[in-house]
Amino acid sequence: MSTVRVQVSACVFSATVNNLCLRQNAVVSFRKKKLLRLVSMSSVPPSQPFEIAVKASVTTPNRLGDCPFCQRVLLTLEEKHLPYDPKLVDLTNRPEWFLKVNPDGKVPVIKFDEKWVPDSDIITQTLEEKYPSPPLLTPPEKATAGSRSFQHLLVFSRARIPMMEQNKHYLVN
Repeated sequence: MSTVRVQVSACVFSATVNNLCLRQNAVVSFRKKKLLRLVSMSSVPPSQPFEIAVKASVTTPNRLGDCPFCQRVLLTLEEKHLPYDPKLVDLTNRPEWFLKVNPDGKVPVIKFDEKWVPDSDIITQTLEEKYPSPPLLTPPEKATAGSRSFQHLLVFSRARIPMMEQNKHYLVN
């Protein structure tokens, strides 16, 4: 069970509670305590942390490497508040246990239900399906916001070109 402390203020409190993105099976309880409110959430995380093999740093021992695919999966686990146990793998000298579970020798690899699954796309999709809350996908109504902004930028830049041609003599001198 995790607890969030929220300062009592009508705007802040209501905005915070509305944006908590609670899981479907979450239990929310409010208790008044002087000037603080406690919001408690409980949900069903996995009983054991996920075992995940990720790239180790080449230059610094016992540090996470620079693999964007591993970082993507780790960020997904962090954002979904799922426990995990990272196993750092030196890709220049792959250990035997790693080659047994993943003969291709690629990272990341995660253990789902006693089965090792490679490929960051498959891993993040599986995590999203098994643990849908909080959702990490962009809602459809917000997915087109960038394309509209880009169209407005194009219109703006095209309108400026004739103005720049007219005033070119100011720029040259």
